[in-house]
Amino acid sequence: PAALELAERCGMLYRWRYELRVPAPVRGREGAALDALTLGTLFHRCMELLDFAQPQPAAALVAQAAAEMDLDETTDLAALSQELEEMLERFRSHELCSSIAGARRTYREMDFLMACGPATLRGQIDLLYEDTEGRRYIVDYKSDRIGDEGPAPHAARYKLQMLLYAAAAAKHFRSPPTEARLYFLRTGQVHTFVATDTSLAEAQERAASLAGELIRARRNGQFDRRETALCDVCPYRTLCGR
Repeated sequence: PAALELAERCGMLYRWRYELRVPAPVRGREGAALDALTLGTLFHRCMELLDFAQPQPAAALVAQAAAEMDLDETTDLAALSQELEEMLERFRSHELCSSIAGARRTYREMDFLMACGPATLRGQIDLLYEDTEGRRYIVDYKSDRIGDEGPAPHAARYKLQMLLYAAAAAKHFRSPPTEARLYFLRTGQVHTFVATDTSLAEAQERAASLAGELIRARRNGQFDRRETALCDVCPYRTLCGR
């Protein structure tokens, strides 16, 4: 689902990251500031590693995630740890954290395979929890920088991804989750997507269409570049002349 979301955003970006697996460049300066894509991946992994019952120190989470991602010694782990600690402090005081902590059941890193038109979709639901009344919720973390426009424009980028997670969960549990929730780490804001039969069907139809487009792109080697405001934070922007 994340790859399809990226393909919908920009075919060329998809090709560099998922087809050619080009390493995301790190800006070469003291402290080695990571690009937004790599930084988001690191913080996302830290949240996956987080133990809700006995939270680890931010520095330990960052160190483990950085080691898994093979980030070199020039990366300023101390600064990243401080940034994560602020996120964790905000998260611990949020209603979502207490809801997860009090859940009847919690499922983490749920792998799935799902038919998707001419392709098979492979993904992983980071967190799904069931409350005391049996309602299920999907949670995914994002480290986007939110401005005055609020979380809605950022959440719209991930709608397809989140609804595909919900569709996979619906097939597994034989009923759709109540909501799919995006939690923005930097602001402590939540955006929810309601998983209805209609919205899940539309998401799967869109995913099947995108899969067909990717198959054609792989056959003819033509991946379309789409210029948007997100080009300014793309780690590969110098490769396409931005």
